[in-house]
Amino acid sequence: MTREHKQLSKKDIEYLAGLVKINLSESEISKLQLQLNDILTYVEKLNEITTDTIQGTSHTVTFDTVLGADDPKKAQCIKDLKGLHITPGKKAYFSVSKMLAP
Repeated sequence: MTREHKQLSKKDIEYLAGLVKINLSESEISKLQLQLNDILTYVEKLNEITTDTIQGTSHTVTFDTVLGADDPKKAQCIKDLKGLHITPGKKAYFSVSKMLAP
């Protein structure tokens, strides 16, 4: 299933530059045109690879959680933590020392 891609023209590059709101010189347009066309050619080569027998994955490496299971019986109540201040009618907050000096 080989399909030839359209080569990007100078007008295409100018249009893309306008979308991202950058000004390009003539030499930058030429350089970018060559680079993007090389990328498109490489992607077309990748599209030729048969991947029908390869199972899709959501991660390239195994993904194990490092956290334990939630157990509400073992959870520590926030009211029991040191440094917690509760003012009547106000929300609870933690008091911490200043970290940055002016």
